[in-house]
Amino acid sequence: NHVNLIPKKTYIVYRNMAYFFKIVDIKYDDPSLCIICPYEERQNEELKKIVQQMLDLNVEFELVNSKHDIPKGSNSIQFSDKKVLNQFITNLNIDDTTTTRKYIRHTDFGNVYIFINEDIYSDKKEIKIDKSVSIEIAKNKTGIIAFDKNGYIVGCEASGILKIEDEIILDSDFHYMIYSLDSLPFNKSKSLLLLPLSKGRFSLNTRATWKQPIIEVGKIDNGKWSHLGRLNIKDDISFDIDETDANYIILISEKNILHSKTIPALLEYIL
Repeated sequence: NHVNLIPKKTYIVYRNMAYFFKIVDIKYDDPSLCIICPYEERQNEELKKIVQQMLDLNVEFELVNSKHDIPKGSNSIQFSDKKVLNQFITNLNIDDTTTTRKYIRHTDFGNVYIFINEDIYSDKKEIKIDKSVSIEIAKNKTGIIAFDKNGYIVGCEASGILKIEDEIILDSDFHYMIYSLDSLPFNKSKSLLLLPLSKGRFSLNTRATWKQPIIEVGKIDNGKWSHLGRLNIKDDISFDIDETDANYIILISEKNILHSKTIPALLEYIL
């Protein structure tokens, strides 16, 4: 924090990321490939070039110190065996026009798709997960779609629209993270955690029958929810977040379950 106790934006971003990834608990998967390279040989330009190529090609790999560090089931190549290593990279069919990296990770509840938009020529890019799901990601930003075991989307990081079957479910003009606290899909949930990374407009296209939706602003102090205010709702579930409110946690909830379900679910996930 600054000396005047106004939170630094960097702190807010990392705090919100910590909250989100505490909920979307991504598990470590052993890499499909290990490159054996002793620590003392890693400070060279050739290795840096190969590592960058692997990253650009979305290869699931890891540098290991010796053959004894290779996880069971992973393939391996010696960094010193340049012929085999270069042939492996050649066989991957490098596409220099690719501007999106894609990774798939696993959690206790389902699969998580992670994307990085490296397209420097457009402010936003629509990334398709498959024929039915897409999200908008700003340049040099990450995007995440978290599926539960039933194939429903319950978590998302994006810079704009989340679209399912050509229907806009979420829309925003800022970068955000959102998670369903009642484990229902976004368009059916009545208990949502929104973590804004800046100010702007946000809207949820919901099919749920809401009686009295509220947008609660608050923070967690000493393990308890601290109410800071409410935001005005426009139209369906649409609202504006100003620069001050963007520093805190936003809960989208049916009023009658805010204290009985939404807040307890939030605290259970995060604490």
